[in-house]
Amino acid sequence: MADLAVDPSALSSRLEAFESALSELKEGVANEEMEGGPPVGDDDIARAHRLTTLLKTWTLGSDLPSEVATLAEQLIAKFGDEPGQEDTA
Repeated sequence: MADLAVDPSALSSRLEAFESALSELKEGVANEEMEGGPPVGDDDIARAHRLTTLLKTWTLGSDLPSEVATLAEQLIAKFGDEPGQEDTA
């Protein structure tokens, strides 16, 4: 398997965008402007924010904090692709 190239800055930027999208979705549902998908709670937004913070302080080549995997798994389990969908990227 080839090494995975990770750009911490790009990854942090994408996570910030995800955190922002979660906040917008939560607000949209609360205002009845949006519907569908799993419900977004403050705890989900806090997980995304904590994950972003951890990755911003991570130095490429150093070990990731174990909390990163836990937070990522929780977010993916709730907001990841639905079963049967394929990644076309």
